[in-house]
Amino acid sequence: MPIGVIHRSLSGFYDVYPLSSVSSDKLSHTEGTETIRAASDKPLQPGDAIDAFGVKTSEETTHPVETIVQEGRADPARTITPGRTADSNEAEHPLTEKAYMARLIRTVARGRFRKGDLVPLVGDHVEFSKLGPEDDRMGRIERILPRKNELVRPPLANLDALWIVFALTEPTLSLKVLDRMLVLAEMQHVSPVLILTKFDLLGCRPVAQLKTTPPLTVGALQAIYTSIGYPVHILSLQEKHVLSSSCGAWAAENERILAETLPSLLAGGRYVAVAGPSGVGKSTLISTLSPNFRLERGEVSKKTERGRHTTRVVSFIPVAGGWVADTPGFTSLELSGTPHDLAAAMPEFLLYAPSCRFRACLHLHEPGCAVKEALARGEIAHHRYEHYVQFAQELHEKENMRFR
Repeated sequence: MPIGVIHRSLSGFYDVYPLSSVSSDKLSHTEGTETIRAASDKPLQPGDAIDAFGVKTSEETTHPVETIVQEGRADPARTITPGRTADSNEAEHPLTEKAYMARLIRTVARGRFRKGDLVPLVGDHVEFSKLGPEDDRMGRIERILPRKNELVRPPLANLDALWIVFALTEPTLSLKVLDRMLVLAEMQHVSPVLILTKFDLLGCRPVAQLKTTPPLTVGALQAIYTSIGYPVHILSLQEKHVLSSSCGAWAAENERILAETLPSLLAGGRYVAVAGPSGVGKSTLISTLSPNFRLERGEVSKKTERGRHTTRVVSFIPVAGGWVADTPGFTSLELSGTPHDLAAAMPEFLLYAPSCRFRACLHLHEPGCAVKEALARGEIAHHRYEHYVQFAQELHEKENMRFR
């Protein structure tokens, strides 16, 4: 049975991008025939996959690596994992929008999915069947393979990275929303990349003051998040000739980020989502990286300083040898998980947490907390810790609501 990746969801229909040379009859559980292995190299047990009834029969599922078998022999050089496609020549021969759309198979999910709590998501690896030779562009999703990660807003699965895009100005940058998105990515085991746009509106000056709470300069903001371990890219999406006149020598660095750095993060067929508030330049960024696809661009309201929504559906498009999802803008995300999950989603805590007096320290009110001692020494950004406390309170209140 063919395998593909859901690239778009539209009113009950799912557009599936087929993975060439891969089908369920070319996959197996034994060496020398079809092989499916979990990411840990532990054989995937029967029932680990999610069937058409939406029943997950294994408590712990890891996404399989599907080894392509040609003429009965496994080819270790070509493997398919979430975030990888069998078509590796997209960088050399970029798909046009027309050619890409022609490859998609429009599918519906079998009615049996509605009996469970599983809903197909964009990014899902699925087995699908075609309706018939007379209508080979229509099909039906038969099974959803196990997910390695999952986002709720935006609804996506199996991401290799989340590009979190914020404008340095217009609209005003909210550090709390930024930290919320970073925490969400960490809790879902998605690697975040921070992209800050509209540097040109600040004269391309690292010392420019931002309207953040607390007030930070562009350089200070970059230093804080880089020290945590996040890749931070500051750029402008203005046309090259406009940027050269306003930003001088920095324009060359901006060009390098757009032409080399960001495309390198997509190489090898990686699946990446671009998320952030409306009006920060997400669609413009994708269009810049993939000129074959021109996405609708929004503007920022001068009255509300908020962006106007232009992306209406979540969908993947081919960009620089990988796949990028343009997602609808949003300004809030609901956190889930345990307080310990939240603490583990703050990378700067991890260096100090082993020195806390209590092994299960949540870094809130416990005595002998090494994280709070580092905070007092200025080794942890105060606004990050304050947001952590607020997020912890949210989770606490959410837990209390369950028992009312």
